[in-house]
Amino acid sequence: MAVYLTSFSHSSYNSYNLDINCISVPEDIDDTEFLVHPLIKPGLTLGELTGFDYEMGKGMIQALRDSLDISGCDEVGKYGLATYGWLSADDITTPVTAAALVKDFKNADGETIICATDPLTEATTEVISTLFNSEFNTIRATAVTMMAEKNVLDAISTMQNGSSNVQPVCMDPVGHFVSCITISEDVDKTEFVAHPLVPEGMTLGDLKGTADYDMALGMIKSVQETINPGECAEVGNAGLANYGWLSINDFTTPIGATSFVKDFMAPPPTRRRLGSSSGKRKEQSMMRYACFSGAIDEYSDEEGPSDFFKTSVKVMTVSTKIDQTIERFKASLKAEQPTCMHPTTNYVGCFTAEDDIDDTTFVLHPVVPVGTTIGSLKGTDSYDPAVAMVEAMTKSVTPKGCDETGNVGLATYKWLSSTDFTTPVTVTALVKDFRTANGQRYICASAPLEEY
Repeated sequence: MAVYLTSFSHSSYNSYNLDINCISVPEDIDDTEFLVHPLIKPGLTLGELTGFDYEMGKGMIQALRDSLDISGCDEVGKYGLATYGWLSADDITTPVTAAALVKDFKNADGETIICATDPLTEATTEVISTLFNSEFNTIRATAVTMMAEKNVLDAISTMQNGSSNVQPVCMDPVGHFVSCITISEDVDKTEFVAHPLVPEGMTLGDLKGTADYDMALGMIKSVQETINPGECAEVGNAGLANYGWLSINDFTTPIGATSFVKDFMAPPPTRRRLGSSSGKRKEQSMMRYACFSGAIDEYSDEEGPSDFFKTSVKVMTVSTKIDQTIERFKASLKAEQPTCMHPTTNYVGCFTAEDDIDDTTFVLHPVVPVGTTIGSLKGTDSYDPAVAMVEAMTKSVTPKGCDETGNVGLATYKWLSSTDFTTPVTVTALVKDFRTANGQRYICASAPLEEY
């Protein structure tokens, strides 16, 4: 996995000065207005540019628009990945191919707006087949997974609010959809509560005796395994389910498919449909569900599931866990560990950011007591590794010349193997910083994403 995390460190998760560009989406591309841009005055149109700037700007804008075109669907809320010709950020002269993450939305006036990042990665023709391929594929997998995650989270919110109308914008019953099922100890009692083709209320057992049963059984078992890591029975897990399916190209060729999955609690289907007629809601029992995307990747048995998607989902899920920890801490000044916390592989650690590193105080850690300072570790074997870790994490979220918080980075530092707690290794963790209402800066980081 090292090569893929290196891609993140070279691109989106370590780009401290990453700018956002936003444009309008008129029928005539020349009328496109630059609304947000670090260098172009707001309101300038593409048609006002000349020569090389016009051609390059037009190519970029067309690529941004094309990346969000899903079979001509004009609904908004989509993610895409655009690639286009650009100039190298190093010398502003060398032609390169660049890739940027793109999203569309409607403003208060109902106008469609597209926003995109600065190039997350770039490469010349000579190296596109090597470094750029690795970076691009990681970023592409992230863009696809982000869209799948958004669709699944929107579906969960819809179900928790009492509806089963969970399909995403620009729904396609073959590839771009969401399925939601109940989680039952008896797998045959698993109920489909949302699917573009399967009737609501149908159970897996209803499919017995048909050609669909075995394939659906394999899919559901993979979903259940994904949301039940180890022996943990807590709810709120997310990950990738891999299962046997049929290719979306011909609906005949057997392939392996990958879907993004998350579990949650909501009222039982019958209660959710009936609602409450009295205005006073009675206390409702809750049951466990899982929602999952359509296939975000498909592969042959020889290829196996893509490491690019594994890396993307791993980084995205730990990012969400850090965000949740931060939000809870801001609200109550009490930090909490994520669902299914594990002291070596699934946790969040948080500490204060201080001018004197010895004053650094841990406010959340699976092993270190709350209130422990770095200085209190002096004279122990833990002091030097702790200093190195804190320095690496602080540096990863401290852009040169900028004292704002809200930064994201990857920290690499020396640690001990999570396998034997003895062998020296190098680890990489995702890091974010924030401030509380009293102005204190904190830094939170994930458990090591990889070690080598």
